[in-house]
Amino acid sequence: MVHVGHYSKRGLQVNAQVVYTHTGVHQPGPGSPNAALKDLSSNIPLAALHNASNRHDAPRCLEGTRTRVQDDIFSWIDGDTKRGILLLKGPVGSGKSAILGTMADKLRKRDQLAAAFFFPSNTHSPQELCDKNRFVITLVYQLIQHEDMQFMRHQVLSTIEKDPTVFKMHLREQLEVLILRPLREQASRSQGNSPEVRQRRVIAVDGVYDCTPNPNRLDMFGSPHRSGIRRSVEQDVAEILAILQQAVDDPHFPFQILLSLRVSSNVMPHDTIISLSDERYNPNADLELFFWHHFTAIRCRHSHLPTEWPGEGIVSRLIRDASGLFIYAAMVVRFVERPPKPPQVGLDIVLGNSPRTEVPVGTYRALYTPLQSELGEPSRGFPDPLNDRYAGLIWSSANPLLVVRWLGAFQQLCITRGMATWFFHLVCESYEGEADLLFESTSGLVRTANLQNVDQAEYIFYHPSFQDFCSNYWEPMEIGDGTEYQAQEMWPVGQFILALLFNVDETKAFRRRPVLR
Repeated sequence: MVHVGHYSKRGLQVNAQVVYTHTGVHQPGPGSPNAALKDLSSNIPLAALHNASNRHDAPRCLEGTRTRVQDDIFSWIDGDTKRGILLLKGPVGSGKSAILGTMADKLRKRDQLAAAFFFPSNTHSPQELCDKNRFVITLVYQLIQHEDMQFMRHQVLSTIEKDPTVFKMHLREQLEVLILRPLREQASRSQGNSPEVRQRRVIAVDGVYDCTPNPNRLDMFGSPHRSGIRRSVEQDVAEILAILQQAVDDPHFPFQILLSLRVSSNVMPHDTIISLSDERYNPNADLELFFWHHFTAIRCRHSHLPTEWPGEGIVSRLIRDASGLFIYAAMVVRFVERPPKPPQVGLDIVLGNSPRTEVPVGTYRALYTPLQSELGEPSRGFPDPLNDRYAGLIWSSANPLLVVRWLGAFQQLCITRGMATWFFHLVCESYEGEADLLFESTSGLVRTANLQNVDQAEYIFYHPSFQDFCSNYWEPMEIGDGTEYQAQEMWPVGQFILALLFNVDETKAFRRRPVLR
């Protein structure tokens, strides 16, 4: 057990180099606090930390954009509210993660970021999986790093040393044992006053709906049933929101919580709401600044483009098409600037000024049901405007159905980075380079990387909403007989069988072969 040092105005001071042994002798050396801290750090997903390496290119607000939203958030933080939850809500793709990331940067510079948890949409390994079971532990690890929270550091490490099973407890118990109890005990030592932190600090939580489903709920292939995975995520989200409310309801909890949620949530704990759908935060001016900033940079790299490119009219059209969704704007820019096609060609494709795939009729007409049917029946497709734009890009592919099959299988099988991706890609691709051609129209949404490297092969999705779209493409179609569901689930099996049948060259894993459609 750690030998407690002394109290001061700055709180409980702990000497981590003094260890209390079972003989009662105090002796210097590397003791249990170091071991407990190591256990704690080994149980957090590094990918969720605000300054994690995987977040070096995470979305941030372009300088000069979303300023009113940020000002209102800071007004709430610096105002009279002592504690509570500020809920930043908005549709998928409206820029919540960029705002949270920018706010976390600024709060950290002001030494006001108590902790953060950014549920990542792309997890590259099992160690990075951000399931809800590691949520509280990750916040605790960050809180005890602050100099004025050393009283909590002592009690947390002592608790872990006594009972390492705390990592397996449910979230309410972890919150109580590792955060609320140390705060209450410090308050009792301070004549009932809440622990005084150096200044107002904020806990930022983003992407709750991207939390990884509990691995215990997956089947032997790591792929839960569609309805099962949705229930799993909804239950996990509800538990996370409940413990955040539990925290701010405790009178000794000194932190404010900045939480982002999509509009569709039914459970929204909050004391204050900032809605990105509010007309005060009209994003069109910010979208215009965003487009011109990036198009100017593209024009500087391509001297053949005229100085007025792409023109006021084109930018205005893109702003209308974006419908307030920054993810659409980012997708357009990525697609336009991606080689080998010239930027003006990429922009023509986005605007629909280049030849597109003809919509076939027949067996796979359900792929296109968002379009008007031959009988004039109402469209049943994608009521969400973002999904409608995703569908439009897929339909621009040389083989839209194959794109849906391929990316849907990748999501439903929960393929992770490395060997799993390498093997999946090898099975799906009937000839080398097929994926590059197939995914050209969706290159602003997903890209492949390091496919020749067994350990580093990966599919990189730029936004979790496109992953959800690929996973659940057929659900809005209301297909009663389940034919397309079955075809989608059997497609990777058929590809694997074909791969085995045509595996005739040991120097190249699979020769060119037919592909099951």
